[in-house]
Amino acid sequence: MEKLLKKKMTTSDLSGKMKVGFVGSKHGGNEYQKDILEDLLLAMEPSEVHHGDRIGADVQMHEICNKLNIPIIIHPPNHKDLRAFCEGYKACHEPKSYISRNKDIVNSTDIIITMPDTLSESFKSDTWSTVRYAKKYLKPLVIIMLDGTIIEKNIS
Repeated sequence: MEKLLKKKMTTSDLSGKMKVGFVGSKHGGNEYQKDILEDLLLAMEPSEVHHGDRIGADVQMHEICNKLNIPIIIHPPNHKDLRAFCEGYKACHEPKSYISRNKDIVNSTDIIITMPDTLSESFKSDTWSTVRYAKKYLKPLVIIMLDGTIIEKNIS
């Protein structure tokens, strides 16, 4: 997070213009992850946040954004059983499969924040699939791990 905060503090043209994408576990984040997420958003001052409207971590992100008055763009899943149906957003895209909408989130934002529910990479996780996709395309990425460790990729 230090690199990200230094970049934010030295790059005035990003202030209030950065679009943040978010993907996390359907189980939600723990207290470490939620606190770090809120601190990160406070420091970044994004112009908007994109999330996938799934139960769990997306709801936590939505609540934090509403608390901080950050506009929200929703990329909902086409599976209604795990959709959160969050209210209070700036825009909502058409529903898509989890993988497709996660790629849309990566492609339409400047930086990705993820909150996985495992301590190591899993090949059966949509969150980790999104991490791999973001890394493949060199998208700036912040991974907030279960133990509070922050992993930064492609942030100079």
